[in-house]
Amino acid sequence: MGKAYLLVICLLLTPFTGCMEDDTDDKETEEEIIREWDFFAIEVDHNIVANLSNHVAIGIANLGNRSADFNVSFDSDYPLHFLEYSSDFTVSEGGTEVELSLEPGVVRILILEISSTSDFNSADISATMNWDSGSSSKSISLNFSYVPKGERVEIGNTTYSYYSGFLERNGKLFDSNIEDVWDNYGYFMEGTTSANRYTAILTAQNVGCNGAGDPSEDCDSGRQMILGFDQGMVGMYVNQTLYVVIPPEDAYGTNPDGHFLGGETLIFSIRIVSVE
Repeated sequence: MGKAYLLVICLLLTPFTGCMEDDTDDKETEEEIIREWDFFAIEVDHNIVANLSNHVAIGIANLGNRSADFNVSFDSDYPLHFLEYSSDFTVSEGGTEVELSLEPGVVRILILEISSTSDFNSADISATMNWDSGSSSKSISLNFSYVPKGERVEIGNTTYSYYSGFLERNGKLFDSNIEDVWDNYGYFMEGTTSANRYTAILTAQNVGCNGAGDPSEDCDSGRQMILGFDQGMVGMYVNQTLYVVIPPEDAYGTNPDGHFLGGETLIFSIRIVSVE
């Protein structure tokens, strides 16, 4: 029986016998699934003031090519809790665990509030990426050193501070005057590079002021910083570090065409180093 005849028979019977080989896998390979991620402290060593509210922050980044679910947690005995500042993640009752989903390329900054005595010197934080058939875990350690509480920032003061600014929607850094952040934070907003770096202490005059004499006779003129940053400093103490989440209307406005940060919710870390 000839090959041509056999081929005809095979074609006729294929719906019933499946006698032809399926080479689809050879022609169309499934896209490789990449599950890479990063879990890190924005600053590992922290100077904090005992018995005063202080903030520290950690970051989690989805470096793969699929959206992924994460949970981050720590020992419930720690004098810490996560701040729930966004609807994009969920904080457990008690504030010891966060659940979130991240799209590829997105970094989420998680802010922790700590108020403790000098007996609390370190914390271990764990994170897990979960998918249908498995998971991957990482952990980091935060170290705390205690510094004295300095003078309180009052309306009309001039402050000197260190800061870092991040986009809330994707965790990208757009500005800082902290050398360690420039050197070690790996996720920059497009157009922001180490060439933009500077490390001079930030001077801000007329903190909390709308204008001369308003709302205090200590005001010589209006504030120099955006409203959210300015309001975040009022009431802080020297040596205290806080993270402030600033909506567009209190930052650079809601119009994305008016400023390169227009329409963006911003996260700023602020550490006051002196006040006058």
